[in-house]
Amino acid sequence: MIKTNYAVLDVPYNYDFSNDVLDHHVYESCDREKIAAELIRMGATDEKYCVEIYKVNEYGEFTDSSYCVTPCNFIKQVDADRSKIYSLCVSEAFAYTDPDTYVSDMALSSIWDDCDEEIPEIRVNWLRSIWTAAHRTVKDICRDAGYSQRSLARYFMIPLRTVENWCMGIRVCPPYLSMMMQENLGLVSRRYWL
Repeated sequence: MIKTNYAVLDVPYNYDFSNDVLDHHVYESCDREKIAAELIRMGATDEKYCVEIYKVNEYGEFTDSSYCVTPCNFIKQVDADRSKIYSLCVSEAFAYTDPDTYVSDMALSSIWDDCDEEIPEIRVNWLRSIWTAAHRTVKDICRDAGYSQRSLARYFMIPLRTVENWCMGIRVCPPYLSMMMQENLGLVSRRYWL
């Protein structure tokens, strides 16, 4: 089995490594999320650090040539991939009536770039929060966020009558708007990994 590994190096990406590349590894992982989190924690700059991307076999031997990218570009790519995963998870959540089935199906999905065999508990909790948010009514949003209908309407500059109609079930709040409100109020998050 060949897997992709990542390493934070303490030299810029255009450094001429020759044979001393391993001397510059300051953090290694096969998990892109951990690398991105470490880059942010370190305050890594493009002038002082880079990320090496390389492939290894089951014995830990290099199997392919490596290449380096700047921390900024690496984090941008990870963020773009995160947004795709979040969008996919949200769109799928509306199609499921059972949270356990949704969480199981999505946690085992091929959308994850994992090197570990075990599913992280934080992912399971995050997926459950997405399903809950997708099925939360505006009345529930008010309750869970600690807002009255009037204060929610004022906060989002939505006509009070519209919020009242959503809460009474006369009209249905568009799903995208419900998710945006909940994200803004901290009831659901795009990120579970940092």
